[in-house]
Amino acid sequence: MALLRLIISRYPVITGHLEPQPIQLLPWVEQKLPPPWAGKKSGDRFGDKRGRRPKKSARKKMTAG
Repeated sequence: MALLRLIISRYPVITGHLEPQPIQLLPWVEQKLPPPWAGKKSGDRFGDKRGRRPKKSARKKMTAG
């Protein structure tokens, strides 16, 4: 730990002139709620409106017939 402290102390402080700002959390984080996408399927999370593509085995059957 002493070595790490020595190494870090050699780095210059480049943000010392900035004023501290309050943290603005997302509303659902502030309310300690799960994220809006929690528990949804990946297509629902990313707005997939086209629906799912058939599995490869189903596609082969469709094209072979």
